[in-house]
Amino acid sequence: MSANRTRQATSEQGRHRASIALAYLKAAEHVLTEEGSEANLSVVAGLAVLAGIAASDALCIRHLGYYSKGQDHGDAVDALLKTGTPASRKWSQTLKRLIDLKDEAHYGFYSVSKTKATSALNQARLLVEAAVESFA
Repeated sequence: MSANRTRQATSEQGRHRASIALAYLKAAEHVLTEEGSEANLSVVAGLAVLAGIAASDALCIRHLGYYSKGQDHGDAVDALLKTGTPASRKWSQTLKRLIDLKDEAHYGFYSVSKTKATSALNQARLLVEAAVESFA
Protein backbone atom coordinates (compact mmCIF):
# COMPACT_ATOMS: atom_id res chain seq x y z
CA MET A 1 0.00 0.00 0.00
CA SER A 2 1.61 3.24 -1.07
CA ALA A 3 1.66 6.31 1.15
CA ASN A 4 -0.49 8.30 -1.26
CA ARG A 5 -3.30 5.80 -0.76
CA THR A 6 -3.43 6.20 3.00
CA ARG A 7 -4.35 9.02 5.28
CA GLN A 8 -3.30 9.60 8.87
CA ALA A 9 -6.22 9.98 11.26
CA THR A 10 -6.79 10.74 14.91
CA SER A 11 -8.51 8.53 17.44
CA GLU A 12 -11.48 10.90 17.39
CA GLN A 13 -11.77 10.49 13.63
CA GLY A 14 -11.61 6.71 14.07
CA ARG A 15 -14.36 6.86 16.69
CA HIS A 16 -16.47 8.88 14.24
CA ARG A 17 -15.96 6.29 11.47
CA ALA A 18 -17.01 3.57 13.94
CA SER A 19 -20.21 5.50 14.69
CA ILE A 20 -20.91 5.87 10.96
CA ALA A 21 -20.37 2.13 10.52
CA LEU A 22 -22.89 1.49 13.30
CA ALA A 23 -25.41 3.83 11.66
CA TYR A 24 -25.08 1.98 8.33
CA LEU A 25 -25.53 -1.34 10.14
CA LYS A 26 -28.65 -0.14 11.97
CA ALA A 27 -30.10 1.20 8.72
CA ALA A 28 -29.48 -2.16 7.02
CA GLU A 29 -31.15 -4.02 9.89
CA HIS A 30 -34.14 -1.68 9.66
CA VAL A 31 -34.51 -2.13 5.90
CA LEU A 32 -34.34 -5.92 6.33
CA THR A 33 -37.36 -5.83 8.67
CA GLU A 34 -39.44 -3.58 6.40
CA GLU A 35 -42.11 -4.99 4.13
CA GLY A 36 -41.09 -4.32 0.60
CA SER A 37 -39.78 -5.49 -2.66
CA GLU A 38 -36.85 -7.73 -3.43
CA ALA A 39 -34.94 -4.52 -4.10
CA ASN A 40 -34.75 -4.05 -0.33
CA LEU A 41 -32.35 -7.01 -0.19
CA SER A 42 -29.89 -5.20 -2.44
CA VAL A 43 -30.21 -2.13 -0.23
CA VAL A 44 -29.49 -4.25 2.86
CA ALA A 45 -26.41 -5.74 1.18
CA GLY A 46 -25.25 -2.33 -0.07
CA LEU A 47 -25.57 -0.79 3.39
CA ALA A 48 -23.77 -3.79 4.89
CA VAL A 49 -20.87 -3.19 2.49
CA LEU A 50 -20.73 0.49 3.50
CA ALA A 51 -20.85 -0.49 7.18
CA GLY A 52 -17.97 -2.90 6.67
CA ILE A 53 -15.86 -0.32 4.85
CA ALA A 54 -16.44 2.32 7.55
CA ALA A 55 -15.72 -0.23 10.29
CA SER A 56 -12.48 -1.27 8.58
CA ASP A 57 -11.43 2.39 8.40
CA ALA A 58 -12.08 2.70 12.13
CA LEU A 59 -10.17 -0.48 12.95
CA CYS A 60 -7.19 0.62 10.88
CA ILE A 61 -7.18 4.04 12.50
CA ARG A 62 -7.34 2.46 15.94
CA HIS A 63 -4.53 -0.03 15.33
CA LEU A 64 -2.37 1.64 12.65
CA GLY A 65 -3.11 5.37 12.93
CA TYR A 66 -4.13 5.53 9.28
CA TYR A 67 -6.73 4.16 6.88
CA SER A 68 -6.83 3.34 3.19
CA LYS A 69 -8.30 6.17 1.13
CA GLY A 70 -7.83 4.75 -2.35
CA GLN A 71 -10.55 3.58 -4.71
CA ASP A 72 -9.15 0.05 -4.56
CA HIS A 73 -10.84 -1.51 -1.56
CA GLY A 74 -8.29 -4.30 -1.74
CA ASP A 75 -5.92 -1.84 -0.05
CA ALA A 76 -8.29 -1.71 2.92
CA VAL A 77 -8.34 -5.52 3.04
CA ASP A 78 -4.52 -5.49 3.15
CA ALA A 79 -4.47 -2.75 5.79
CA LEU A 80 -6.72 -4.77 8.11
CA LEU A 81 -4.29 -7.65 7.84
CA LYS A 82 -1.45 -5.31 8.82
CA THR A 83 -3.14 -4.43 12.12
CA GLY A 84 -1.47 -7.54 13.54
CA THR A 85 -4.25 -8.23 16.00
CA PRO A 86 -5.39 -11.79 16.73
CA ALA A 87 -8.51 -11.02 14.67
CA SER A 88 -6.76 -9.30 11.75
CA ARG A 89 -6.98 -12.27 9.38
CA LYS A 90 -10.68 -12.77 10.14
CA TRP A 91 -11.39 -9.04 9.70
CA SER A 92 -9.52 -8.98 6.41
CA GLN A 93 -11.34 -12.04 5.05
CA THR A 94 -14.69 -10.63 6.18
CA LEU A 95 -14.11 -7.29 4.45
CA LYS A 96 -12.98 -9.13 1.31
CA ARG A 97 -16.30 -11.03 1.20
CA LEU A 98 -18.22 -7.78 1.58
CA ILE A 99 -16.17 -6.04 -1.12
CA ASP A 100 -16.79 -8.99 -3.44
CA LEU A 101 -20.54 -8.30 -3.07
CA LYS A 102 -20.27 -4.53 -3.57
CA ASP A 103 -20.82 -4.34 -7.32
CA GLU A 104 -23.74 -6.76 -7.25
CA ALA A 105 -25.40 -4.89 -4.38
CA HIS A 106 -24.78 -1.35 -5.64
CA TYR A 107 -24.89 -1.70 -9.40
CA GLY A 108 -26.58 -5.02 -10.20
CA PHE A 109 -29.66 -5.35 -12.37
CA TYR A 110 -31.09 -8.12 -10.18
CA SER A 111 -31.74 -8.19 -6.47
CA VAL A 112 -29.28 -9.80 -4.11
CA SER A 113 -30.68 -13.01 -2.62
CA LYS A 114 -31.96 -13.03 0.94
CA THR A 115 -29.17 -15.46 1.84
CA LYS A 116 -26.49 -13.08 0.51
CA ALA A 117 -28.09 -10.04 2.12
CA THR A 118 -28.34 -11.77 5.51
CA SER A 119 -24.78 -13.06 5.23
CA ALA A 120 -23.52 -9.57 4.35
CA LEU A 121 -25.34 -8.14 7.34
CA ASN A 122 -23.71 -10.70 9.64
CA GLN A 123 -20.28 -9.99 8.16
CA ALA A 124 -20.76 -6.25 8.61
CA ARG A 125 -21.93 -6.80 12.17
CA LEU A 126 -18.68 -8.61 13.00
CA LEU A 127 -16.58 -5.68 11.75
CA VAL A 128 -18.80 -2.98 13.23
CA GLU A 129 -18.87 -4.60 16.68
CA ALA A 130 -15.07 -4.91 16.62
CA ALA A 131 -14.70 -1.26 15.58
CA VAL A 132 -17.11 0.06 18.21
CA GLU A 133 -15.52 -2.09 20.93
CA SER A 134 -12.04 -0.91 19.96
CA PHE A 135 -13.02 2.65 20.86
CA ALA A 136 -15.00 1.80 24.01
